[in-house]
Amino acid sequence: MLDGVALSHAEQKQMAQALQTELGRLLGDAFGGAAVQLQGGAMPRLLAAPVSFGAGVAAAELGRQIAHSVHQSLIADQKS
Repeated sequence: MLDGVALSHAEQKQMAQALQTELGRLLGDAFGGAAVQLQGGAMPRLLAAPVSFGAGVAAAELGRQIAHSVHQSLIADQKS
């Protein structure tokens, strides 16, 4: 969920594409290049750290920041 973020339709697409690309890269790079094996493959909910950004941040950069936050939460969840 994104609170307080007003993005145009085009910016939403840019953010989503950047998020998918970066998260895929991070998961592929984890553990020396081997893909992270998520137990069960699906999660009903994942709490990720909040992402802070300044005014005028590009939608693609916001997507990358969100991907890093989600990735850190996935890794932490697998270690617990």
